Amino acid sequence: MTLAVISGRMLVAVILIAAGAAKLADLRSFRATLAGLGLPLPRVLPPLIAGLELGAGVVSLTSAWPRATDVAVVALTLAFAGVAGFAMRRAPSLRCRCFGALSNARFGRGALVRSLLLAAIALAVLLANLHLDTQAAWSALPLTVLLSSVLAFAVAAGQAARAIEVAQEGEAA
Repeated sequence: MTLAVISGRMLVAVILIAAGAAKLADLRSFRATLAGLGLPLPRVLPPLIAGLELGAGVVSLTSAWPRATDVAVVALTLAFAGVAGFAMRRAPSLRCRCFGALSNARFGRGALVRSLLLAAIALAVLLANLHLDTQAAWSALPLTVLLSSVLAFAVAAGQAARAIEVAQEGEAA
């Protein structure tokens, strides 16, 4: 159970870090996505969202304030799921840019399901963490770091492969 909780926290954290960093690297397209939703949003919101996402991921990995961080991560992932559901209805042809230039997918059922799955993992981590001795949980960290590193590498490799594929499609067109 402890290993599953730490692995879940690290999985969500790695996804948040990757998405936040990718958004910061490609703020132009992320701004375009938010504008495409048709909501009046201040110009400062896109970097703020990306920074919040990146920060939540980093704090999750450090184990600083685990319960408070878990609550914030659940709220953040539920907000992303809400945006995915809203966008699926309002602008289904809009590109998500959830991972900046690394993603070219449109809002749809897949984006909503992925967002809800991420929120469910974050919620499971929060609920399990309420019943765990946090200090004992972090004693399993070395193995968890190894497993999470392999998983993070796999996710990064998949995203890089997709980015290369999208770039090649653009060149062919």
